[in-house]
Amino acid sequence: MKKALVLMLLLMVTSVAFGQGGCRGPIKNLRAAILNIFNQQYPGVTAQWYRCSGGGRVIRRATFKTGNVETEVSYDKAGKVFQIRKQMSATDLPADAITYLEKNYKGKLTNAMQVTDAKGNIIYYAGGYKFDSNGKVIK
Repeated sequence: MKKALVLMLLLMVTSVAFGQGGCRGPIKNLRAAILNIFNQQYPGVTAQWYRCSGGGRVIRRATFKTGNVETEVSYDKAGKVFQIRKQMSATDLPADAITYLEKNYKGKLTNAMQVTDAKGNIIYYAGGYKFDSNGKVIK
């Protein structure tokens, strides 16, 4: 159940980020340059790779798990990180986000997601809400 919720959250974020595009995979013929960059950033990690498109952009996405954290790293065609998504516990959200969810979310929330873009900007997703890096709701 927990994995299904996380997968659903990942798919929702993907559909927002890439509009009507989608992902195909797993792919096997990955450009060596992208694989080398990934291996330098995540030594010893084995990932499944997908080709995703939408919004006029084609990316390569690595999905993997380190410890208990499911992670997706998306690369543009030049091998630059486009976006990083990490599953996280809702208790690890910024304090303002936790306070907001305690007041506005009905039910028990256990999972959240941290999304970091190419510039290092962080957005959190939890309970159908979107928060900035300080935990303030983004409408």
